Amino acid sequence: MRTLIFITLSIFVGCATPAKSNSKLKKTIIEKNIKKNVTTKAQVIELLGHPEMINSSSDGEEQWVYAKGSSESDAGYGDIGAGMLGFMGTTLTGMHIGGANYSSSSSTKTTTFTVYFDNKNRVSKYNYSSARY
Repeated sequence: MRTLIFITLSIFVGCATPAKSNSKLKKTIIEKNIKKNVTTKAQVIELLGHPEMINSSSDGEEQWVYAKGSSESDAGYGDIGAGMLGFMGTTLTGMHIGGANYSSSSSTKTTTFTVYFDNKNRVSKYNYSSARY
């Protein structure tokens, strides 16, 4: 019994910890918390976590890239009213009146946040982009 309780608690604790960079990579959060010539590298890490990629230039500037991707799927039956009428019509009259159409679609959303730091470790500029395809 103790083992079962431990396993159950472990699952809940593990699922309750979201990825820091994925959960906060939203334009409103970035615009509210990241200010040019003010926000430091340490503050960006505190807000978003460590970046997926870091590029450095010869003059001491750095570029950090945060990226997030998600996919959505939608499936269902269209024209269900005609399908029900078709079933009832076939049952009552013996003739097929209509049918339901099954359809599905999926899309992918990517979000990229690129932040540039000057040689004083402060944000010099940033870009936020989001695309759905």
